Amino acid sequence: MRPRLYISWGAWLGARAAALVDAATRAAYDSHASCFYSAEIRYGEHWFGLNEGELDKASAAAVLITSDGLQSHWQAYELGRLRGRGVPCVLLLLDVSANALGPTAYTHLNCASATNDVLLQIIRAGFDANGASEDSRGHRTEQQAVHELGIRLRHLLDAFAHLQKYKSVTGRSKADRISRNIHIEKAVYGFCSAGLSEQEIADRLVVENVPGAAYIDLFETSPCRALPRTDSSQAGV
Repeated sequence: MRPRLYISWGAWLGARAAALVDAATRAAYDSHASCFYSAEIRYGEHWFGLNEGELDKASAAAVLITSDGLQSHWQAYELGRLRGRGVPCVLLLLDVSANALGPTAYTHLNCASATNDVLLQIIRAGFDANGASEDSRGHRTEQQAVHELGIRLRHLLDAFAHLQKYKSVTGRSKADRISRNIHIEKAVYGFCSAGLSEQEIADRLVVENVPGAAYIDLFETSPCRALPRTDSSQAGV
């Protein structure tokens, strides 16, 4: 079986992390990257059939576990299908700890944190050596991709945490307003540093009921302007 990495995700945070893992794998191995995550399926295509085919082709999997996705029946189904085929699965904890898994599909399974060693293991599973030259998997390129992936994941998770803290501050005092402003600023800057586009960030903040006045001007400041941000066809997933 030729190598094929299947990236399983749940909820918005998982989708964004999956996009980062996919991009890092492709950055490391270029045309020899062989990976898939379901957000790549285009609108109008037969989603279930295509996803089932990828589950059957997978030689390894990264299962991205988020607090919002813990109760995802679909992600539990994907994990069951993969494990039933004997596919090696790395269960990667994002914004949730092993102690907080509770009675879910991941209880009693070995889960890992996003260390560089674990991230390297994941993206290497997406390297298809078929027809590759000896230097196709360059050590420096591979290590750089893992390093950048780790940084962007940390920015993503920190930003998401600040967004949750913003929502938790509900008071009307001046101190509460200042606290909300600080959290939304750090959330926006963190999402920018993770590589999200302005549209992706704005779409998510609308879903979270954050008023535009709280963040729209932040896109014009240097922390966002100085960072590369690519548009995504999956904004709002």
